[in-house]
Amino acid sequence: MIKNKSTLNGIRNAAVFKSEWKDAFETSIQPVIELVNGRFGRMKLKGTPLSVYRGVPHELFGQPLDDYHRPSSRNTTDFDTEEVELDKTNRELLKAGRARDAILCGECNKPRKGYSANRLIDEQDEVLRRIKEQKSYVCGDSLPEGWEMVMISSLLCTSEVETSYYGSTVRSFLPPCCVYCGTKGDFLESSDDYISELFTHFSVVRPICTHCRSKGHGAKIWGRQFVRKKKKS
Repeated sequence: MIKNKSTLNGIRNAAVFKSEWKDAFETSIQPVIELVNGRFGRMKLKGTPLSVYRGVPHELFGQPLDDYHRPSSRNTTDFDTEEVELDKTNRELLKAGRARDAILCGECNKPRKGYSANRLIDEQDEVLRRIKEQKSYVCGDSLPEGWEMVMISSLLCTSEVETSYYGSTVRSFLPPCCVYCGTKGDFLESSDDYISELFTHFSVVRPICTHCRSKGHGAKIWGRQFVRKKKKS
């Protein structure tokens, strides 16, 4: 029956009604999985054996899970010494004036800025384009070794969008986004009562989307404006 199915999607659809197909496939491919796992289990990276993990069991599909074991969802203060030291080493590069572009995190979808001492050449732009297309970058990751552009290592998916993302030096090539989730639209307008009230007291109100506001988040503000009170006559 399978040979009559011309596409993989057609086989998947048929397997919904033929549960024995799925069981037969898993049984037939098990030797291949064990062979590949065995080979990776014998490999080492800088003297450390690679860890080989089994796939997610079917019992977990559809079950509510949290992000406890996801590295990029750690508390924003839980950084490794290596990550902090790397940012200290690159502190001369990690300045707003040296931001060249931003890469969206493949997990939280927040933009994270890339920094370089010089403008990127065509070959580097091409590598950056591929990284963006693959959506393989995750908050805190480093870019390919030997490349001039660096990222901030002490950033996690739980970290807000950097304040410098909204600076005048990058405003011309980086679109505005919500400071909490990175959404590039559906912002509270300046005519909104909440936002307009903030503007009477502060010179800068960072973009916030309606969803984050509905969750109880407040807009990030900066530059308190002091208004002189009129003297009573």
